[in-house]
Amino acid sequence: MLPDFLKTKEKLKKMLDSERKKAELLHLGPVADAPRSMIFEGKRTNRTVIIYPDAPCEEIKMEEVTSRLEVKWEEAETMTHEIVLNKINETAKEMAEQIKKSYYGTLIEAAEEAGNVTSTDGKPLSVDTILEMVKKMHLSFDEEGNPSGLTFAGNPKLRPVLAEIISQAESDPRYQALMEQKREEWRVRESRRKLVG
Repeated sequence: MLPDFLKTKEKLKKMLDSERKKAELLHLGPVADAPRSMIFEGKRTNRTVIIYPDAPCEEIKMEEVTSRLEVKWEEAETMTHEIVLNKINETAKEMAEQIKKSYYGTLIEAAEEAGNVTSTDGKPLSVDTILEMVKKMHLSFDEEGNPSGLTFAGNPKLRPVLAEIISQAESDPRYQALMEQKREEWRVRESRRKLVG
């Protein structure tokens, strides 16, 4: 009987998991930048709490996302490193799609509930639409005074159009004035924050 090679298996598992996480981050797109925290086992593992600035907390039900990586016996003999990475990539892509669907679904539901949706009413996306969207956002700023975490996400087919409109908006004086207002709102929020320690 062959030995079990426990250390080798553990090392291989860590390598495969590392590759999966890297591939998953690539497929998550802007969702990968969303703040996250570890939820430990306990009585409330099927629920999580969202904490909003200047608003009550909200408890939401967590969704389970799964994907499966399967290697058949007949594949194992001829399997190469490239084939393994492709399988990992497909599994990570499947997982990322489920995560994004859940994430954006929760965002849309929360925005609609709060009355925080901006509609173009069937008109093309414009600088005015971008300004209206930014007005409704709570923004944070980095040490240099630049907005941090401000990300626009949309259909990948619209990426060039969206990039052009955002560029136009950023050079608009109304956008600069809005950013100054948002920077001041953020400064006031930060000065009221209670530090725990």
